Amino acid sequence: MRQASLCAVAILASGSCPAFAQPVFFDDFDGPALAPQWGAPEPDLWSYNFNGGRLNVTGLHYPSHPSAGGNYMNIGALFQGQQDFRADAWMSWGSFQRPQRLRLELFADAGPSGGATIFSFGFSNELNHGPAPVVVASAGGGSITRIAAPIAGTLHQFTVIRSGLTTSFLLNDSLIAEFAQPTAIRIGGLGFDFVGPYPGDFSGFSIDRVIVVPSTGTLATTVIAMMVIARRRRRRSL
Repeated sequence: MRQASLCAVAILASGSCPAFAQPVFFDDFDGPALAPQWGAPEPDLWSYNFNGGRLNVTGLHYPSHPSAGGNYMNIGALFQGQQDFRADAWMSWGSFQRPQRLRLELFADAGPSGGATIFSFGFSNELNHGPAPVVVASAGGGSITRIAAPIAGTLHQFTVIRSGLTTSFLLNDSLIAEFAQPTAIRIGGLGFDFVGPYPGDFSGFSIDRVIVVPSTGTLATTVIAMMVIARRRRRRSL
C-alpha cells in the first residue's frame, strides 16, 4: 500500500513510477533512550531528554574548564555508504549565546571506525565566524558559505543533497550554497556536534529528526521524505 501511494504521487507529478529507494538512516528521537546505532558520550558528560518527541540537549559538561573556552560533545552513527544522497535534519537552538554550535556532519565511508568529516551544515555563534550568529555550510574543509542565522527557538530544516560532483545546501527549502568538488567521496556516517558556553547558562539544542536517502532521483527522495515525515506527524497527533 505504501509503495502504491508513492507511485500515485509520482505518476501525478511526472507521468511515471520510479523505483523508490529506502532510507539508509532515520531517527525521529521518540525516546525513551537514544537509539543503539548512535555512538554517544558517557551520561555524566552531557544531559538530555526526549520531551516532545525530540532529542533535547540540556547540558554540556565536558571539559568544564575555563581554559577550554566552552563545553562540547558530539554523537555519531554509521550507515551503508552512499555516492549520491539527500540528508535532512530538523534542528533548533535556544537564545543566542557565545560560544554556541549545533551542526550536522556527514562522514566519509571508511569502515566501522568512520571517516573524516566531508560536509557540515548548521548553526554557529562563535568568534571564528564573525560577530553575529550564522548558518555555516562547508564542503571538503575548503568551501564555506555563511549567512545570517534565522530565529532561535523554532525548528529549521537543514538539507544536504549531492548529485554527481555537486553538493547543494538548503535551509528551510531555500538554496544557500552549492559546491562543485573534483571527486565524490562516498558518505557512510553522520553526526551532530554541540558546543555551549562555560561558565554560563546553556540554552539548549533540539533535534527533531534526521533522515538519509539515496538519491535515486529528486522526485523519489522528496516523496520518500514527505511520506516519512507525514507518518511521524500522524503518529504524534494520536
